[in-house]
Amino acid sequence: MEKITSEIQSYLFDACKKSENIEDFITHYYNAFDGDEEEHAALLYDVAILMKKNGNGKCFEAAIKESLRLYEHLQIDLGIFACIQEWIHFNIGVAHLEELEYWFLKSDDVLKRYDPSTWEASFAYYKTGWNTKRMDYLSMMGQTEEAIKIAEENIELLEKGDVHMLTHSHVSLGNLQRNTGYYLEAMESYLRAIQIKGNEGLGLATAWHGLGNMHEHFDQKNEALSALVKAHELYEEYGDIYDLTNLKVAISLVYFSNALSAAKNGELDLGNEDLQSAWSIMTEAFKMAIESGDGYALADILSKLGDYSSKLSQFEQAEQYLQQALDVIRPLNAQHLETEIQLSLADNSMYQHQWEKAISHYEKSLEIMGNDFEIYSIPILRGLGVAHAHLDDDKAEHYFEQGIQIIEKLEGSQEKLDLKLRYRAQHLQLYRELVHLHIEKGKPRAAFKVLEQSKARTLLDNMRFQNELDDTYILGFREVKSLLET
Repeated sequence: MEKITSEIQSYLFDACKKSENIEDFITHYYNAFDGDEEEHAALLYDVAILMKKNGNGKCFEAAIKESLRLYEHLQIDLGIFACIQEWIHFNIGVAHLEELEYWFLKSDDVLKRYDPSTWEASFAYYKTGWNTKRMDYLSMMGQTEEAIKIAEENIELLEKGDVHMLTHSHVSLGNLQRNTGYYLEAMESYLRAIQIKGNEGLGLATAWHGLGNMHEHFDQKNEALSALVKAHELYEEYGDIYDLTNLKVAISLVYFSNALSAAKNGELDLGNEDLQSAWSIMTEAFKMAIESGDGYALADILSKLGDYSSKLSQFEQAEQYLQQALDVIRPLNAQHLETEIQLSLADNSMYQHQWEKAISHYEKSLEIMGNDFEIYSIPILRGLGVAHAHLDDDKAEHYFEQGIQIIEKLEGSQEKLDLKLRYRAQHLQLYRELVHLHIEKGKPRAAFKVLEQSKARTLLDNMRFQNELDDTYILGFREVKSLLET
């Protein structure tokens, strides 16, 4: 980015604001730079990265597509591949599935043409980079089993290669395992990443970060803090300000969790030492995000502060933090985080029994997420069902049933038995909610049918989580049976 001086940056940012469409921005760009097609292709790529870092999604899109057009005309595969990867990375949580699939196939075509004599780096480097994007996409689609296979393929490709990339691959596998409920396996993947010889730098920091999160999950607070502190030391040397702010958030959450555990009769002592540490560290992260101008990190921290306030019953303060988070994130085209913030606003309303307001936030969450990523709609549908149930609204049953249909559809796409069962165990509450709704409505037979439906699928899968599901079944059966007898 040597050619992009501070004056040129100011010009480009101003041009981006003035441009009504992507063609306008490209016209402004060509007015500012001279050069041949190859020079323009490389410079437009740098401009795209600059726009992405500053949250200018429209102008990122314009620059990366123009760079791609030039690279395709010049038939420079490395440039084509780099542009496609950047486009996918930026749009993977936003674009429609058909459009993403088109770009994935386009990237595959480039890899098939791979020729070591024309590419400056190894095939493993580009293949694993591509695999990582594909893995993120499959994970968001709920196809976790396929995503895990790709993560394992990356590890095989890199087993005797670059230790830093190998470290990142083990961490990616650990993240997938954690998100799927394979918590012990995730911990093992993070440990393997840490134990790789010659491994140091950012990859090692992320491995310690992941391990700390796993210790936190298992309520091993001291081990969690120890791992996260090691990650912090490495981030200070090798990471950027986003890594540090993200880690401070993780450390703050451990302290906050400690404070919640110490609460007596649900009442949290505001003078609790762990609570004070949690607020202090989160405030540090907040200041760092403001100084860096990182809008995503700032919105994430404001969202966490809103969650803290909500759990402390400081509902007005929570609402202010969460609304500020929305104001920051909306221009950045980060729909996943925007959805999470809407869910936090819904939860804040639910705590106050403001059912209509909660429903409004849940509906906005669905609207933002769209129809592409069904896996993220499950908690939203459950929240809508619960809120409508409190209003004695018939829509409650519809939302619970819709959520269960998605669970069973996604569960059916998994091949491994233990993955099916872990998946269902994570979403049992929806079955419980629908059973209890039928009981309250005086519809014991409908409740019994839901229980039988859940139990039948469980038995067909040769239950590994038998105890947990049996508890749900027996509890519900007793309630239904007593209603049938009366």
